[in-house]
Amino acid sequence: MRNAARRDETADYTLSVAITGGKATAPSPDYADGLAGGPDFWQVKGVPAGDTLNVRSGAGTSNRVVGALANGDRVRNLGCEMAGTARWCRIEAASGQALTGWVSGRYLVEAGAEPNNGINSQATGQIPCSPVAGQPTTNCAFRVTRGGNGNAAVWIELPAGGERYVEFVDGRPETTDAGMQISFEKISDLYLIRIDGSERYEIPEAVVYGG
Repeated sequence: MRNAARRDETADYTLSVAITGGKATAPSPDYADGLAGGPDFWQVKGVPAGDTLNVRSGAGTSNRVVGALANGDRVRNLGCEMAGTARWCRIEAASGQALTGWVSGRYLVEAGAEPNNGINSQATGQIPCSPVAGQPTTNCAFRVTRGGNGNAAVWIELPAGGERYVEFVDGRPETTDAGMQISFEKISDLYLIRIDGSERYEIPEAVVYGG
């Protein structure tokens, strides 16, 4: 008690600690719940149906999205750390384009072996684009990670360097890079997307849904 402490009073006590009950069992599945060591590889599990798991440039949701994973994808474990009260893990995924970043540890379980074919849901290709106002249409390389049901994350390589990010939700392009506005119209199976009123991208429906 504070008053007793001011008077330098002391008290003797004994603390006993005991564990009772049945035999302890290890949690299953083995989620990423530790900061040291761990398995060589993780597998993504528990992401809501049709959604994807964002891969970010740093630990925490305030960092830039650099990729996405789907349930079943396997990645290399590069270590975990705390960001506030949440546990984040640095991962590396082999694909047509190497992907390294941070994901929430709550969606990772231990995987027994290195993935054989890289990210299950990722594809690459070319789309018509015009990243600069008044310039003719050219081709831009892209990569996509699909979550199913029209949910997908598309990264478009810009001719001048860098990438443009477009997130599709339920078959609609909803989000792009922070601070930029996105609008679109759909003609048959083609999305005509404008970003900040000047950049133009033509993304076929097959990029989002596969096929």
